[in-house]
Amino acid sequence: MVTLTRVEDDAAVDLSDEQLQAVAQQLTEALDKEDEELANETNDTTTTATGASSNNTIARTKEEDDSEVEDSDAEAEDSDFEDDFDANETLLERLDALKDIISPEQRTFLLQTYSSGVSLLQKSMLKLGSGLWILGSSVLLLGVPLGIAIVGEQQLLELENQMNMQQYSSDLLTGESKDGAAKA
Repeated sequence: MVTLTRVEDDAAVDLSDEQLQAVAQQLTEALDKEDEELANETNDTTTTATGASSNNTIARTKEEDDSEVEDSDAEAEDSDFEDDFDANETLLERLDALKDIISPEQRTFLLQTYSSGVSLLQKSMLKLGSGLWILGSSVLLLGVPLGIAIVGEQQLLELENQMNMQQYSSDLLTGESKDGAAKA
């Protein structure tokens, strides 16, 4: 269903596909008539202005007839395309129609290639999953205890540093008091 709106009065009209095709056909016929009238006027003006012979006019008319035949052939091809097009056709129906185009040998080859590709992909994904499982398990079994040991070692080093700093500061305090007592 197509809705057309006139620019002059903003009136909307709903047209079905058949009605739209009929309107398009009428417009095409009207344009063809106008083209013929314009071509006839041009031929009359050209013949009168140049004083050309009737043979020249006949040759131009044949050229115009040839171009009109080409135009009608192009329109026929367009209408053939429109007849073949079905807007309600699903993708599955289109693929089913392709079955007739591809030979059975080619279909068998394509199916085998597709099946082997899917099988290879499934095996690859299975191997990848197994590898990731092994890697994850190894990290949990080896990496977590190692991480805990490293953190414990850092805490011990920090504790030793604090004890050394306290010792150094107490040595400084006691050393200063001894030096201060000795000076006094």
